[in-house]
Amino acid sequence: MFGARPAVTPTLQRQITARAGGTGPYAMTWGPPVKYIEIPSGEAGTRATIKIMKKLVLSPWGHRNPEVVWLARQIVEDVSPGPAKDYRAMAGAILEFMKTEVSYRLDPSGLEYVPTPWYTLVVTGREDCFTQGTLVLKKGDGLVKIETLAEGDEIWGYDRWSKVTNVWGDKGLLNTFKFTLSNGASMRLTPNHKVWVPGPDGEPTRVRAYTLEPGSFVYQPGCGGTLWAGKLAGVHRKFASG
Repeated sequence: MFGARPAVTPTLQRQITARAGGTGPYAMTWGPPVKYIEIPSGEAGTRATIKIMKKLVLSPWGHRNPEVVWLARQIVEDVSPGPAKDYRAMAGAILEFMKTEVSYRLDPSGLEYVPTPWYTLVVTGREDCFTQGTLVLKKGDGLVKIETLAEGDEIWGYDRWSKVTNVWGDKGLLNTFKFTLSNGASMRLTPNHKVWVPGPDGEPTRVRAYTLEPGSFVYQPGCGGTLWAGKLAGVHRKFASG
């Protein structure tokens, strides 16, 4: 069970300010000051530059991000030293406090989300994200870059043509996975993007990209609309930073 989320009080603000600039195990990963999030220090009429990288709130793992947990641990141990404790409630409070400083929302699965710096494609309202430069098969034009699509274009999906209902681009940070197939093809997807794979019973099923590992098979359309399963040769995870 998670503990009750602490209120974001001026005292907590000051604790975050003090502790975030410390020398903990993750301090060396913090970027230059321009990358810091500024949050109120709690002192009247002043603001402090808080040495917490934006990636703490740009992580798809939210309060499980190790740097958020580390900061929560420092604050909780200040307040109540003693045996090991559950720091997740404090981590949640820290995220709650910082998330208003960046473009932020929850995606449908409840994970932390911010807009990607690349273009994304939304098909029928699902949060299926591709990075800029991804090639898709457009009806009448062959393979085109995803950022060239417009509403009304038809693209090839799992086994049929689908109409694009909305195309948009935004800036920010988001982790991506690059998948290389044994045939040399590659694709870069956000962790929650769903792909078709052979299910346990042999029937196609959709899974999220972050569950794929080298040796997994994903379906690809072949000539004449036939589907074949391509084997993943490698998975490279690119984590947002800064």
